[in-house]
Amino acid sequence: MQNQPPAVDLPPPPSQLPANIHITRNERTLRYYVLPNLKMVQGSITRLAITANNFEIKPAII
Repeated sequence: MQNQPPAVDLPPPPSQLPANIHITRNERTLRYYVLPNLKMVQGSITRLAITANNFEIKPAII
């Protein structure tokens, strides 16, 4: 016999701001700056260009 507390219905978590919301600079809150969105993430991750145009594979490696 285990003493378990009775099940309590918790309220749902608060909804997040939609990604495409347009807020003027004067209406932005600290939460708006802290929440990540996909537009910021995709713009900051880029693949680096390979700058080596001439390279040699040594026969010992093959």
